[in-house]
Amino acid sequence: MRGTKLKPRRVRRTFVLAALGAAALLAGPLATKSHAGTYAATDCSWSNTSSVASYSQSHVMGFVYQACGNGGLGLGMSIPTAGWTGPQTGATWSVSTPAGTHFSQVGMSERGKSDPGAGWALEVYVAGPGGWTPLGAADDGASAWRGIGTAAGGYYTLVTSHLTCISGSGCNGSLQAGLFIRDLLFDMVDDTTPTIEASGELLNGEIQRGTGAIEVHADDVGAGLTSVTVLVNSQEAARRNFTCNGATSMQPCALSQQAQFNLDTQVAPFRDGSNTIQACASDYGDPPNLTCTPEQVVRVDDSCTSSRVPGGTDLSARFVQNGDGTVTVRSRQSATVTGRLSNRTGEPVEGAMLCVRESTLVPGEGLADVGTVKTNTAGRYRYTVAPGPNREIEIGYRYNRHQLQRDVRYFARVAPSLTLSRERVRNGGRIQLFGSLPGPDNEERIVVLQARYPGKNQRWKTFQNARTDQLGRYSATYRFLATFVTTEYRMRAVVPAQNGYPFLAGHSRRRPIKVVGGR
Repeated sequence: MRGTKLKPRRVRRTFVLAALGAAALLAGPLATKSHAGTYAATDCSWSNTSSVASYSQSHVMGFVYQACGNGGLGLGMSIPTAGWTGPQTGATWSVSTPAGTHFSQVGMSERGKSDPGAGWALEVYVAGPGGWTPLGAADDGASAWRGIGTAAGGYYTLVTSHLTCISGSGCNGSLQAGLFIRDLLFDMVDDTTPTIEASGELLNGEIQRGTGAIEVHADDVGAGLTSVTVLVNSQEAARRNFTCNGATSMQPCALSQQAQFNLDTQVAPFRDGSNTIQACASDYGDPPNLTCTPEQVVRVDDSCTSSRVPGGTDLSARFVQNGDGTVTVRSRQSATVTGRLSNRTGEPVEGAMLCVRESTLVPGEGLADVGTVKTNTAGRYRYTVAPGPNREIEIGYRYNRHQLQRDVRYFARVAPSLTLSRERVRNGGRIQLFGSLPGPDNEERIVVLQARYPGKNQRWKTFQNARTDQLGRYSATYRFLATFVTTEYRMRAVVPAQNGYPFLAGHSRRRPIKVVGGR
């Protein structure tokens, strides 16, 4: 690629625009993943009081300059006025790109003078994988600075100025030969993506509750790191921005950074259940290179509301009716759970809010919040389980990440209703029997209808089966044909245990009916 002459005014304008662009980049949002972020950098300009350039020589120059900053001579060298030097000797100033980056465009201000009579020549080059490209350094000895540079889109890793003896017989000293460059302006490209690792409580594979920590470590080769973020369910949950030097440096940001975030799983974007977490690192450029860890699934369970009272380490639960963790009652009866919350020394924890959750004992049923109870001055609590189906009751205490829970089980014998259409009927007459079963899941359930003769040792006899409708109702009709002596029977509805119906087997109240005998 041929060198391109740049006017000093254009060099200055380009630098200002690049600096503004870099400042806007730092203030911008996290970009989507990309490669080869671009940014501007300067060296030995009015904004750089020093230079990263390196100096080397194969012959002692008379004067070597590194005078950067406003009004300085920049990077310069000139020949002594006496003495002789061998061919192909001289000196260079060189500016190299940081590892992982390259120049895509180079511009600078330059002034210089060769002395062909004494054998001295000057040149400014850029170098890259394609070789060396001269930029056509000024050779007029004028005191004015001239802009030189490359066109956009190149790939260079080095810019260097040479003052060299090109005479095959060696060179004499010179009062004229000298070369100066300053206000170097670069369009930089960051060719490498950061690397990032994440660890901490939130990623330990356990169920998460309350606030947990995640630690992030990121490294970069190139322009350095501008930020790390944590994404929860693909939404930004936390960010740490790092200070960078801006557009004056070829490596404006630190290459290694660490950050710790304490994230509250009780607030969005977290949700109860499965969540995805990943950490991302962004480097300096427009657009920045972005690297994220693989998504990690994290299960959150904050369904038990956190108590404001700390210190609970032991929690008990039992039924008042029998002092046990399991109770069996009729489905129309309630039951009371009681227990105590204490600390490590056995002292009561007063005023702690406990969460109560229940789950009907059918496959696939999850726990649902049903209320809260509060501990009294003795650390004790009471909770009444409402009449209903077989259930698991969970009493929980949570303070931030720490949670205790105790489970008890309530079993209910189903108590169907039974109504007879008549209480008295003649032999040969009909009655209707109807009733309902408590829910849930009470549709298409079998109901066995039984009757018993009067007397102490009489057994119940099944005379008919019924099946419930979608609302859990059943009905049947029965005709008396063999009661020749007036008799008072007892009737009942029996519901056997059935798969998917969350009740134990049970029966209704007994209903009397008088059948007047006759033929």
